Amino acid sequence: MLKRRSFIFITLIALILILFTITGYLGKYGFAWDVISNFRVQYLILLLMCLTLLFLAKKKLLSIIVVLFIIINLYEIIPLYFTNPASEDFDTKVKILLFNVCVTNNNYEKVADYIMECKPDILALMEKDEKWEEALSNVLNGFEYSITYPIREVHGTALYSHIKLWDPGIKIIGNSSRPSIVTELRFSGNEYTLLFTHAIAPKTPRRFHLRNKHLGNLAEYIKQMPDELIFIGDLNTTSWSYYFRQFQAKTDLEDSRRGFGVQPTWPTWFPPLMIPVDHCLVSPGIKVLDRKTGPYLGSDHKPVIIELGL
Repeated sequence: MLKRRSFIFITLIALILILFTITGYLGKYGFAWDVISNFRVQYLILLLMCLTLLFLAKKKLLSIIVVLFIIINLYEIIPLYFTNPASEDFDTKVKILLFNVCVTNNNYEKVADYIMECKPDILALMEKDEKWEEALSNVLNGFEYSITYPIREVHGTALYSHIKLWDPGIKIIGNSSRPSIVTELRFSGNEYTLLFTHAIAPKTPRRFHLRNKHLGNLAEYIKQMPDELIFIGDLNTTSWSYYFRQFQAKTDLEDSRRGFGVQPTWPTWFPPLMIPVDHCLVSPGIKVLDRKTGPYLGSDHKPVIIELGL
């Protein structure tokens, strides 16, 4: 049996987790609620721990209430583990490596070795400065096509490719404060658009508003695109955020994690709080053959590797 103080403590923790589970659906009403929405996995694990202790203490009513909110969090997570199996019969397969290297990271050799090990067709890097450019020069020079954009605030965004990039460019979409890289890919007479962006980290209410505006502008831009789309980037939000849901609803893009799990990528410096902020979304006609996160390479983000069937 739980001692009274222990029971009160566990009940308090359970109630806080229940409150967070509920308020996570209120992200449209404010910065704090949106932050709370990102930790569904953590709420699930902690509620399961609370349930175990309450069940052993024979606290039936509280156990039933906790089970209800476990189910709510499971409802948000389980779909990421199921999808329709993709056929292997594709004319073209494209492997993309997406990585926020973190400008303060100096593990240049590890990152270079990992890029060579992965052998991506397309490499998308964020927070790349001159030091990264120099340190990775041997690897980056191996890519025939590239487009880079230095941004003082977030250092640099760069796209490298073994596949020809048609009409690559830097676009300020709508009145977004961040530019995006846009290019066409052509295979067997079919055209695809690749859109690569790095959203502002919502560290303050103002930055939260700018990130949301950026996502909204991108959604309106994507809706007007005639080609099938591959959208990649560090969006600084998870799929449980109200603004991510709105973005996905407006664009009809599919989350590449479906069938492959949560795959958290940030922050690597505190694994218990890691959440999935690095994304790849695709048009329904593009199939995700494989998706995984890479090892720790000194950055606060993990790399993401996606293989697509076109």
